[in-house]
Amino acid sequence: MKFTSLTLLPLLAGVGSALPVGMAKRQENLDIDILQFALTLEHLENVFYKEALQRFSQADFEAAGFDKHFFDNMLFIVQDEEKHVSLLEGAISAAGVAPVAACTYNFGITDINSFVTLSTVLEGVGTSAYLGGAPLLQDKDILTTAGAILVTEALHTSQQRIAVGEVPAALDLGTPLDANSVFTLASSFIVECPAENAALPFTANPGLTVDTTSCPAPATEVLFKREPTSHEAGLVGPEVVPSEVHPPSPEELQAAQQQAHEMAAAAQDLEAKKTAMMNDHEVMQFQHDVQMLNDKKNNFIAKFGDAFNGLLGNLNLGNLLGGNGKVEAAQPCPFLHEGGHVAFNAEAEIPQGSFVSFVAGLSVVSVQAQVAAQQASVAVPAGVSGQVYAFITNRAIEDNKLAADAIAFGPAIIEVAPPAPVIDFGVLRK
Repeated sequence: MKFTSLTLLPLLAGVGSALPVGMAKRQENLDIDILQFALTLEHLENVFYKEALQRFSQADFEAAGFDKHFFDNMLFIVQDEEKHVSLLEGAISAAGVAPVAACTYNFGITDINSFVTLSTVLEGVGTSAYLGGAPLLQDKDILTTAGAILVTEALHTSQQRIAVGEVPAALDLGTPLDANSVFTLASSFIVECPAENAALPFTANPGLTVDTTSCPAPATEVLFKREPTSHEAGLVGPEVVPSEVHPPSPEELQAAQQQAHEMAAAAQDLEAKKTAMMNDHEVMQFQHDVQMLNDKKNNFIAKFGDAFNGLLGNLNLGNLLGGNGKVEAAQPCPFLHEGGHVAFNAEAEIPQGSFVSFVAGLSVVSVQAQVAAQQASVAVPAGVSGQVYAFITNRAIEDNKLAADAIAFGPAIIEVAPPAPVIDFGVLRK
């Protein structure tokens, strides 16, 4: 059961003080079930991090490219998850019920890179689960507690995403996920649970995975600069369109070479500074300088297009920020972006006429799929970015509400690079 604490507490729906006695009792029992579910997820996260700490030392993390600051911050995450376990165990015991015990898990961790990559996914799923359960809460005190935990889990998510070179907030809104979908994602990690553990009242959907052979390689799709439309006048930020617009000119190539050379020199300078930092002020200044260089790199790609990425050579900012560049490659389809093609494999044959529905933020975007037996292929639509959940659905979702009876398979998880930001200073005008 691939769950996190975020899934559980938000489901603490309705402490029934205003309900008839019999219904209030049933609601109380449901609350205990949900608390047990929350504890199950917290156990999973707690064991996930502690297994890594037992297996890998701080020196191992640093050798893999994750510095002392990453390791120290991760210890705070582990402490948070441990406290969540204790909190839930105490609440369940106080209600006169035996808390569920931790299960046996298989996270498939082979090295530090796979551990850090999976941590970003687990934290993201947990945040989505908690957010998805929040509307079920009726007790204001529980809702406040749930919101407080949600904030902590969201911070965990951002911290781990930064470590692997992903945009920490790739979308302006968080993505809620229903309990059955979270259960679907989580169930693959649990090998066996104690027989005396309470059963969870959730059902997994038929499985869906990303076909990694369909993923684009880096720099395979060329993007070039274009002039802004009249609607975009007054907006600040790079805009890109497909390569049909125009081929690169000699002037563009020369400018790209010059900027790439300057960025490479700046990266070498930062690499030298990395080993000489002595205090927190120098660390903060270093992180600021790296972020500025990363912004320049993103602007370079947006302006000149992926075709010029080769000019960047070994400009790997993941090394400077803590990651070693290998983590990104462990993500399913790490180079996906709007318009990129991706395929999904279902555990059974997919009906013709099915859709792939992408869930990101508060939006559900459905795309007619090209179906062949158990595989569905689509292009990534506009409006989705960051950690995105993909479902095979039997109809197009047009109201941004993914009903359970519309889901045929899924979700699978993909990471979609966000477009370059565009800032509208018009919002300052009276």
